[in-house]
Amino acid sequence: SFTWNNHNKFITITGGTLDATALSNSRLVLGDGVSFENITLKFDADDTLYANGNKLVINENVTLTNAITVYGGSYENKSVYGTDVTIKGGTYKNIYGGSNEATVFGDTNVTVGGTATAEDVYGGGSICTIKGSTNLTFEGNASANYIYGGCEVSGSGVSGGTNVNFKGGTCTGVYGGSKYATQNSGTKVRMTGGTTEEV
Repeated sequence: SFTWNNHNKFITITGGTLDATALSNSRLVLGDGVSFENITLKFDADDTLYANGNKLVINENVTLTNAITVYGGSYENKSVYGTDVTIKGGTYKNIYGGSNEATVFGDTNVTVGGTATAEDVYGGGSICTIKGSTNLTFEGNASANYIYGGCEVSGSGVSGGTNVNFKGGTCTGVYGGSKYATQNSGTKVRMTGGTTEEV
């Protein structure tokens, strides 16, 4: 996979097309905080974007050529100390605030809004241990099938609380806890707008 070096910067990438289709292992791993604006992100259908614990912003005027998966954390035992993801545009498979087969030692933070569309959205990760809490905000005109405050797969766990703030958008169901994973702490769901069939 391609990984750019960490420069301890937050950068804005705008205009034109970023072609990520030549990635090996179908992974784009960020080395710095990034805001994507007014740009086309060209990915293959099964590609994955890892923020790697860096701040990630995908603005509403961003176009994706294929639905991808996004993680705020990292993968394969590459631990991070916290995550910060904001997605306002594009179409996605799943969006995770946490990691995939790795640990987040602090909190996860993920906001999905604007016109973003996803299958499922998780405050936690896929197979992930989160030592802090998860914080998921769903707002604007975003749409998804299901929203989970915690993690996805059995063997995962959240030590701190899971927090879902449902402010707008539409989805089939909102769940404060995890899908199949262990919930080691309390859950909180706050709803002030939007439309859902299940809570």
